[in-house]
Amino acid sequence: MTTDKLPTTLEECHELIRRLEEENRHLRHAGSVFGQLAERLNQELRAERGIYSPGGILPDRSDGAWSSQS
Repeated sequence: MTTDKLPTTLEECHELIRRLEEENRHLRHAGSVFGQLAERLNQELRAERGIYSPGGILPDRSDGAWSSQS
């Protein structure tokens, strides 16, 4: 949140709301882009490790070690 002084007029309140809504839109967009980037990174890491399966990675040994399904 901003450390600016609080608005004292109705016009200043509307301007503050407009700026906060714009900042919120930017933050939501950045969060979405970050999520997409994280998903792509996860997919690349799985591909690099050879861990591909329709259901994800699963433990296939009784000791619970993770490995790819064949």
